[in-house]
Amino acid sequence: KWLTPLSYIITTLIACKFFDISFNDFMSNQFHTSVGITWFTIMTIFYTVSLAIYYLLTNRRMDI
Repeated sequence: KWLTPLSYIITTLIACKFFDISFNDFMSNQFHTSVGITWFTIMTIFYTVSLAIYYLLTNRRMDI
């Protein structure tokens, strides 16, 4: 449950270094463009759904 947010942060920092752009430019491209906000929204939805499925499956009794 902590791997996805941590990997997003690490990937962001590595991408800024690799593409030689500032963190502010990255955030501007991520949240001030339609493509960036769309992909961020899709990623957030999938992460939320996967957490819900995880909690649903781990907090239920599976015996009959």
